[in-house]
Amino acid sequence: MTYGTLDEMIRRSLLEKGLPLHYYVEYLLHGSAAVRELAKDTLKIVNTVNLPINSYGASDLPGDFVDEV
Repeated sequence: MTYGTLDEMIRRSLLEKGLPLHYYVEYLLHGSAAVRELAKDTLKIVNTVNLPINSYGASDLPGDFVDEV
Protein backbone atom coordinates (compact mmCIF):
# COMPACT_ATOMS: atom_id res chain seq x y z
CA MET A 1 0.00 0.00 0.00
CA THR A 2 1.32 3.42 -0.91
CA TYR A 3 0.60 6.39 1.31
CA GLY A 4 0.50 9.98 0.13
CA THR A 5 -0.27 13.32 1.63
CA LEU A 6 -3.32 15.36 0.77
CA ASP A 7 -0.95 17.98 -0.68
CA GLU A 8 0.55 15.43 -3.08
CA MET A 9 -2.87 14.24 -4.20
CA ILE A 10 -4.12 17.79 -4.80
CA ARG A 11 -1.04 18.83 -6.74
CA ARG A 12 -1.21 15.67 -8.85
CA SER A 13 -4.89 16.27 -9.62
CA LEU A 14 -4.25 19.87 -10.63
CA LEU A 15 -1.35 18.79 -12.83
CA GLU A 16 -3.41 16.06 -14.52
CA LYS A 17 -6.23 18.51 -15.25
CA GLY A 18 -3.81 21.21 -16.42
CA LEU A 19 -5.00 23.71 -13.81
CA PRO A 20 -2.81 26.31 -12.09
CA LEU A 21 -2.21 26.44 -8.33
CA HIS A 22 -4.93 29.09 -8.08
CA TYR A 23 -7.36 26.18 -7.64
CA TYR A 24 -5.33 24.66 -4.78
CA VAL A 25 -7.53 25.99 -1.94
CA GLU A 26 -10.73 24.84 -3.64
CA TYR A 27 -9.31 21.35 -4.13
CA LEU A 28 -7.95 21.37 -0.56
CA LEU A 29 -11.41 22.09 0.84
CA HIS A 30 -12.99 19.28 -1.19
CA GLY A 31 -10.16 16.89 -0.35
CA SER A 32 -10.29 17.59 3.38
CA ALA A 33 -14.07 17.12 3.38
CA ALA A 34 -13.63 13.77 1.61
CA VAL A 35 -11.00 12.61 4.12
CA ARG A 36 -13.22 13.69 7.01
CA GLU A 37 -16.17 11.68 5.64
CA LEU A 38 -13.97 8.67 4.93
CA ALA A 39 -12.58 8.78 8.46
CA LYS A 40 -16.09 8.56 9.89
CA ASP A 41 -17.73 6.09 7.50
CA THR A 42 -15.16 3.88 5.80
CA LEU A 43 -11.97 4.01 7.85
CA LYS A 44 -13.83 3.68 11.16
CA ILE A 45 -11.53 6.12 12.94
CA VAL A 46 -13.32 7.05 16.14
CA ASN A 47 -12.08 9.51 18.72
CA THR A 48 -12.95 8.60 22.29
CA VAL A 49 -12.69 10.62 25.47
CA ASN A 50 -13.51 10.01 29.13
CA LEU A 51 -15.59 12.91 30.41
CA PRO A 52 -15.52 13.98 34.05
CA ILE A 53 -18.91 13.92 35.76
CA ASN A 54 -19.76 16.87 38.00
CA SER A 55 -21.56 16.79 41.34
CA TYR A 56 -25.07 16.58 39.83
CA GLY A 57 -24.23 13.80 37.31
CA ALA A 58 -23.73 15.87 34.16
CA SER A 59 -20.81 16.51 31.81
CA ASP A 60 -20.01 18.95 29.01
CA LEU A 61 -19.88 17.28 25.60
CA PRO A 62 -17.11 18.14 23.10
CA GLY A 63 -17.93 20.15 19.99
CA ASP A 64 -17.49 17.16 17.63
CA PHE A 65 -19.78 14.90 19.68
CA VAL A 66 -21.68 12.37 17.56
CA ASP A 67 -22.87 9.50 19.74
CA GLU A 68 -22.51 8.13 23.25
CA VAL A 69 -21.61 4.65 24.37
